[in-house]
Amino acid sequence: MYKADSAPNIVASALYSMMKQQETFIDMCLIRSFHKAYINPHFDWLQTCNDLSGALGFAAHHIAVRHCLMEQDLKCLLSRRSFPDCLEAVDRWVDEDETRGRTGRARHLNKLTIFIHAAADSLRKHFPRWLNSTLLPAASLSEGPTAKVVAACMSKKNLPTFETDPAVKDNLRLSGTLDFDSAVHGQTIDMKKLCSFIKASIDSVGNSEHTPQAKIAADFVCQNDFDMRLKECETQHGSLRWHMHSTHLPLPCRTQFVESFVKEAANVSQTDRSEQHRSWCAIVRAFTPLARTEKDANANRIKDLISSALKRTDSHVQWRRNQIDNECEAKFATVSHALSSTGHFKTERIDGKKANVDDKGDKYKKQNVAQQTRNQYKTAAVTGLIPYGKLVKARNMLDLEEELLFRGVPMDAIPVSVSDRKDMLRQLEIERLMMDCGMSEDDAVSQKAFKKQSNAPFKLTD
Repeated sequence: MYKADSAPNIVASALYSMMKQQETFIDMCLIRSFHKAYINPHFDWLQTCNDLSGALGFAAHHIAVRHCLMEQDLKCLLSRRSFPDCLEAVDRWVDEDETRGRTGRARHLNKLTIFIHAAADSLRKHFPRWLNSTLLPAASLSEGPTAKVVAACMSKKNLPTFETDPAVKDNLRLSGTLDFDSAVHGQTIDMKKLCSFIKASIDSVGNSEHTPQAKIAADFVCQNDFDMRLKECETQHGSLRWHMHSTHLPLPCRTQFVESFVKEAANVSQTDRSEQHRSWCAIVRAFTPLARTEKDANANRIKDLISSALKRTDSHVQWRRNQIDNECEAKFATVSHALSSTGHFKTERIDGKKANVDDKGDKYKKQNVAQQTRNQYKTAAVTGLIPYGKLVKARNMLDLEEELLFRGVPMDAIPVSVSDRKDMLRQLEIERLMMDCGMSEDDAVSQKAFKKQSNAPFKLTD
């Protein structure tokens, strides 16, 4: 579809050679499945939730509950809809030696375990801060049932019964759960698991005493007739509501608010590839004064922008007030449709690209040099091999001696310097790869790591 020297063809060629490697293909399936099943849903929620605060990135009152849901998702990750693709790719691992094939499949499944452990470690490093005595009271502003659970844990009370709450379904006799269909989180939350999780987290964090306002708020939330989420601050206990709202709602839940400014900067600088953004940026910039003055450049620029916006909008205001037959509204609707995703001229380009694919997509080019299969080097953490370059005198002199003795080198023939010992070990490893593994001489010489044969620890880091 593209010329050989074009950017799309170069990218596709490089990707083609990598995807011919089973190892790389399975790794890509693992990364994609893990992100689709775990990372993407929670990131999407963090970037779209504006419940109660009305601002994106400010959902501190929901993070304690979300922490519990993320922990539960990690425990049942393999049952998510995206993971069958990864498991099928691992199951189709092909190796001439069936024993090695089983070992390869086990190794790839072990990578999944490493992913889950790394995600759990990161989650348990950053999110427990939302369960300490300073930030946990923010959860009393979450949805009614979850707020009651948090308030009960703060007050060291038992799990509420929710007998009078129609939003919570009592399934204790059938499945042993108290199910709440959360509109904010978009899924069902088990109140029993949430209560156990928060209590266990509070004990592990080692909370100090809550503030007097937080204690009073927790006691009120435990009552069935008190809603802390109401914004009526002039009624009874209004001052307490105002204190909780003004203290906790302005807290940014994570760094999403920073990310929103980064995206705005990208749109203004036109570095993204959204044609709708480039269209309205071009329209606005066409009439915006961007000149700089010698003194007070920023202040004068802001004033000029405001003055320009007022002048441009004044004519439209007058036209809208004095319009005939809704001509202003019709023009506004036409422009809005032209800038929208459905009426933008990019749809014509997309249709043209689809027609190009249908016309030329089934005509394959001959594989070029960039598309040939190349060896993909893996890190020592994946292969279990030890890089020669990581061996230093301070830590590995005795390890090298033990390894060389195990490989049959006499004690009096072992070199004195660490560099000579590494060179001797490299030569012995090349011979082992050629004789025992059937590797060619060129491939054996190109190896930058060796497989340990002795019990030497080979400590590589301080």
